[in-house]
Amino acid sequence: MRLVPTTLGTALAGIALLSTFAWSAQDAGKPQNQPKAKQNAAAQQTPPKKAPAPAPNQPPQQDGAAKPKAKAPADPNAAPMDADAAIAARYAKAAAVGDEQKWLAGLAGKWKTATKQTLKPGTPSIESAGASEFKMLMDGRFLVESNTSAGGAGSSTGMGVIGFNNLTGKYERVWFDSHSTAMVKSEGEFIKDRDEIRWVDQFTDPGLGKVITTTSSLRRMSDKELVFVQTVEMPNKSVFVTFSQQYRKD
Repeated sequence: MRLVPTTLGTALAGIALLSTFAWSAQDAGKPQNQPKAKQNAAAQQTPPKKAPAPAPNQPPQQDGAAKPKAKAPADPNAAPMDADAAIAARYAKAAAVGDEQKWLAGLAGKWKTATKQTLKPGTPSIESAGASEFKMLMDGRFLVESNTSAGGAGSSTGMGVIGFNNLTGKYERVWFDSHSTAMVKSEGEFIKDRDEIRWVDQFTDPGLGKVITTTSSLRRMSDKELVFVQTVEMPNKSVFVTFSQQYRKD
């Protein structure tokens, strides 16, 4: 079959051709960069990039935000103490000579001593006689004892230092003598109604070959009499007196 162009077909073709020329003419009259508007519009629809996450323990930063202010002290009416002033106050407290040091100073002088030492329960005591001299050193802060004795245990010399630690509120004592290279280290408290210092001691016992814990006390019976006692707790919970020494002034 042959296709014969009709007047209607020719007219539709002409309209389509005219429309093509019309659109071309409109585009020709527009600026050449007009299509970029579509690109800009597409860019506006793209979600913005997220800001990098803040580092750990760092608050997020905001544009134009002021830096956080320092926290006010707990008590706004009390000015915080300067660090140097606080340290100076602790040093002043540590160095002060108070009633505790004055009590120790009351023991200064020369004393005659009588000693009893018992190694095991049920065995006879070893007795010695000697002399001690107490002196206050470091401008009245420490009491130092120098002792010599002789008797059943032979001759010996010993020395001890007693002081009150203002910072811990404890009486501290160190003792060493010619019977051992080990030192006795003690810490304790004052018993007011007995006028007595009680310590907990630790030292290496030569007989056992290990560190042991004992208790000891120094009691002022009067201005002319002192008593020092060292005890140990036995396995049956009984208290055994291992060492005692009486001090007497003429």
